Amino acid sequence: MKKQGCNWQVTAVFGIFLAFFGMSLYSARSVAPYSSPSTKPIPINNDAAVQWDFVSPNEVNMPRITKAELIAEFQKSISGQQKLRSWEAEYEIAFKQPARKSRGVPEVTQISHVLLMSQGVKWRLESGRGTEGMLACCDGKVRTIIWPQQKHVQIENKQEIKGVMSEPTPADFLPALSAPAYLSTGELPNILKIIDAPNTQLLPSYVRIHGDICYVLKQTSTLQHPLFKTSEKLEVWKKANPQEFQRWHDNGIGLVFVITPRAKSGAIRNFEITSRIAFDPKQGYAIVRWAKGFKSNYPREDFGAFPIKEMIYSDFRNIAAGVCIPFQMKYCIYDFDGKIQYYKHLAMDKFAVDKSYPDDVFTYKVPPDYKIFDTARKIIYQADDTPEKIAALVAAAKSRDTFYENLRKQQAPSLEYALLLNTPAIDLANLKGKTVRIHFWSITCAPCMSEMPRLQQQYGSGPQHPDEVFISVHPYVEGDNLNQVKHTIDKLGITFPVLVDAKASTNSPCWGKTCNKYGVYSLPSERVIDKDRHLAEIGPEGYIKDPREANRFTNQPAVSPPSPNKLIQSTSP
Repeated sequence: MKKQGCNWQVTAVFGIFLAFFGMSLYSARSVAPYSSPSTKPIPINNDAAVQWDFVSPNEVNMPRITKAELIAEFQKSISGQQKLRSWEAEYEIAFKQPARKSRGVPEVTQISHVLLMSQGVKWRLESGRGTEGMLACCDGKVRTIIWPQQKHVQIENKQEIKGVMSEPTPADFLPALSAPAYLSTGELPNILKIIDAPNTQLLPSYVRIHGDICYVLKQTSTLQHPLFKTSEKLEVWKKANPQEFQRWHDNGIGLVFVITPRAKSGAIRNFEITSRIAFDPKQGYAIVRWAKGFKSNYPREDFGAFPIKEMIYSDFRNIAAGVCIPFQMKYCIYDFDGKIQYYKHLAMDKFAVDKSYPDDVFTYKVPPDYKIFDTARKIIYQADDTPEKIAALVAAAKSRDTFYENLRKQQAPSLEYALLLNTPAIDLANLKGKTVRIHFWSITCAPCMSEMPRLQQQYGSGPQHPDEVFISVHPYVEGDNLNQVKHTIDKLGITFPVLVDAKASTNSPCWGKTCNKYGVYSLPSERVIDKDRHLAEIGPEGYIKDPREANRFTNQPAVSPPSPNKLIQSTSP
């Protein structure tokens, strides 16, 4: 890997997706550890990127073929995968993040055993290790995720499902494989789309992969953006060019922009993105390696890296007549020096096709002592709750939704407060033409307190954009509790505006007049007011877990209003 550069600053975001690791498996009918003793341990090492070993046409005895002929041979190799409608895989997935002491990055190693069953739009996935576990299943309409140790169940409807877990499955690595509906993580690339792109060409040279001589397809794309003197100018450009920014977001490299004080007006930077795909004739023209990199070629600000990410396939085996798949698959992310940032390695133990399953495999009967988080309706209830109580929760959720719908149609309510800290008087009427972000928090809310350092760093010296205003609102408190709020603000060095909400009426079910006006019933939460003083964003909000919470949205007295000095934190699944 190669990089060049003089005086440049790079802002880059590489997501490391960590979730659902360190769990054990169990079945819907009986909770029991699952293990895969025959799976060989995956070797964990800190290897760097292996450069592509290109071979001249004069050095090998390989027939020359066209791009169309290569794609046709590849389509033959995956035709069997595309026809599979029922399959079952047992595999081990390893995540490795090497330690980078100079950057304060700790070493992280996670290994999980997984059982995945797929039948059309239905699927079941069990993942974990040790004494804890996680199960996810889908009957084609509803997805259910179960954590037996916590006795929690989360259910989602078809429209909400965006992925099961952060770790890739065989279907993520092999896009030709008939993927279970709603299972894809979206992290790995769809190589099939790259192959068919018009800007993809067959190289005249070959490459040696795993000792075999392979054909290579190469795709090159170019993006452009102005050079930015400051991060503020970058943010202005993003907002003015949403479609172009989306192209950068979708290119798969990460968000990489150059900010330099030497940027001249009208200066344009080209960003070249390159992908390579190797096909092995000895493996039926299967893909054995895919890699992606980039190069920025603005004078004196040049830098680049190849590869910056890649996938490597090996250990090909026949699983059925005309169907051959790799049993070892590795996805790597590198830094500009060619060192691994992290990788995910999938090692298959067993893969079976054409299996039949009873319908109850793809559903789950929730035990009566489990708590259910219904993400479609944003309500929480116990599995043994009566139909009448669940109906009351649904009614409360509808009251909430109606309240927010009406709130969006009118001018944003004025802010009322008992005390102002770090700011003079605030009147929304004087802020028209600015975007106002209102952050609701409490010193008794652990998630609120954990994000205070980030908020101080982001807004402590004022908004990053001149047309933005940031205001925080703490629920009404008095006496010693108010003194504790002041002490916390001083201790954390908070300098952004803090409003202590105005005291609400005795029968009010909320934490203050402003919280009441904006329908705040969980913390932390935010509201964003646009430049025309209309509500633009609401949330994130917690779940309705008590039918009496409907009173917050209907201006009715609460049966048992909460004390202003006994605040609760957000109830998230």
